[in-house]
Amino acid sequence: MTKTIDVTHELTINPGVVIAFERDVRMTITDGEGVLMVKGTHHQRIKLIGVQNSKGFWARLTLYSGSNANTMEYVEVRNTGNRTAYSTTKAALFVAGSSKAQISQ
Repeated sequence: MTKTIDVTHELTINPGVVIAFERDVRMTITDGEGVLMVKGTHHQRIKLIGVQNSKGFWARLTLYSGSNANTMEYVEVRNTGNRTAYSTTKAALFVAGSSKAQISQ
């Protein structure tokens, strides 16, 4: 992924998919209509990684969505967390929002 993306609808990522993020890019699941469904399997994990295999290469996943359909199963998130998400906190997955953001495993 070469630039930051705001997910404003349902996004489903299938088993075995690899998404490689460029430097400082982030993915935000918006409050309201945004839903993230990332469901890998034991043998076909989903990978959200940096284009370069180095710590803190890409920014983060930010989840504001309060949908109970948000799911992450058998997912590897690597090479992320290089930008401050809140105050001085850096995170690979930042979950926040006014409508009680949530994600199941």
